[in-house]
Amino acid sequence: MVRMTLLLALIAALIVPTVFADSYSPDGPAVPGTPDDDAVVTAVTAATFEEQVLELVNQERWANGQLPPLKGNVLLDAAAETHSSNMAARDFFAHCDLDTKASPWDRMAAAGYTGWNYAAENIAIGYGTPAEVMAGWMNSTGHRANILSTNLREIGIGYVYQGDDQANVRYDSNGDCNADGTYSWAFYRYWTQNFGRISSVMPVVINREAYEATTRQVNLYMYGDGWATQMRFRNESGDWSAWQPYQANSSWQLSSGSGSKTVYAEIKDSSGTVRSANDAIQLNLPGPSLALSANALSFTLQTDGPLTQAFPLVIENTGEDVLTWNLTEETAVPWLTQNITNGNVSGGGSASVTITANRTGLTPAVYTTTLRIDAGSADNSPQFVTVTFLLTEQQPVFLPLVIR
Repeated sequence: MVRMTLLLALIAALIVPTVFADSYSPDGPAVPGTPDDDAVVTAVTAATFEEQVLELVNQERWANGQLPPLKGNVLLDAAAETHSSNMAARDFFAHCDLDTKASPWDRMAAAGYTGWNYAAENIAIGYGTPAEVMAGWMNSTGHRANILSTNLREIGIGYVYQGDDQANVRYDSNGDCNADGTYSWAFYRYWTQNFGRISSVMPVVINREAYEATTRQVNLYMYGDGWATQMRFRNESGDWSAWQPYQANSSWQLSSGSGSKTVYAEIKDSSGTVRSANDAIQLNLPGPSLALSANALSFTLQTDGPLTQAFPLVIENTGEDVLTWNLTEETAVPWLTQNITNGNVSGGGSASVTITANRTGLTPAVYTTTLRIDAGSADNSPQFVTVTFLLTEQQPVFLPLVIR
C-alpha cells in the first residue's frame, strides 16, 4: 500500500515513475558478470561505454517511430555515475540507495538537476557491453518505455567496472528501500540511466547525439515544437545565421578542421522570448591531400626588358581535413621570391602563391632551382616544382635594307 501511494503521488506530480519490473530482480535486468581478462581485453574508459549507450538509446528511438533524440546532460551524467559507483562500492542493486535511502530524485537534485517536470531511471548489472545492456533494457517493458518515452528530453549515463566484485550484492525485493536478500554471484559492471525533462529547457542535438562525425555536414534536432516560431545557429565564435522559421530538423555545416565542434542555437517565440542551447560533437574528417596547379615553372626575361616576371602557383587541398603547407627552395637563390610561404587550406579549398623571378644583378644564362611544398602527413606530400629562368641578351635590331 505504501508503494502504491508513492507511485500515485509521483504520477500526480507529472513524474514518470521509475520502473520496478523485470524477470531478474525488482529493480532492473541483472545477469551474472564476468571479469575482464587483462591479457586479451583492451581497456575501455567508462566515458566510451557511456557514449556508446547514449548513441544506442537514440538509435532505438529512431528505430521505434523516429522519436526525437535525447540530449546528453552532464548533471544527469553525474547523478547516474554516482549511483553506479555507490552500487559497486557498497554492494547493492536498487533504485533507492539501501544505505542512505536516497532516491533517484534526491541524487538528481544533489547533482544540480532541479526543476524537472518528468524524470525516470533505469539500472542494470552484469552486462558486459553497451549493446548487451541496451538489449536487456529494451527486452524489459518498463525500461523500454523509459528509453522510448516522448515525455523526456535529456539523459545521463553512468557505468562502473569493479574488477574485484564479490558475490555479496544486496537487493530489495519489495521496493521498501530495505535489503532483504543477497545475490549468489558477482556482477562486476554497474549501469545507470537517468532521464529528465525541464519544460523551459529546449536542447539542440547534433546527429542524434552521436559521439563522432566524419563530415562537416550534420543534422540538428532543435526542441521547441509548439513554442518556437524562429531559430538561428552559429559555430563556436562564428556569425549567427539569419533568423528562419522554426523546424525541428535542420541541416548544418560545422566549422572546418577536425576536433571538437560546438553549435550554438537560439529559438524565440511569437512574443520575442529567446531561449538558448548548444551541443558538441567530435569531428574526425578524412585527411587532407596536396595537389598543385603545376610541377614546373619557366621564366624568360631580356636584359633590356622588365626586371621581373611572375606566375601563380595554386596549392589545392583535395581532401577534407585542413591542410597545413610550407614552401621552401631546395637550393636558395636570390633571384626568386614568393609572396607567401606557408598557410592553411580548408578541405576542397586552395591558396594561390605568386612566384616572381627578378633579373637584377644577373648576367645572361639559364638559372634553375626547385621548390618544395610540404604538407606534413597529408596525402601526396611533399611535392616539388622545377623552376627554370632564362635570361637573354637584348634582341638584335635589324635596319631595313634600302637599294637605290
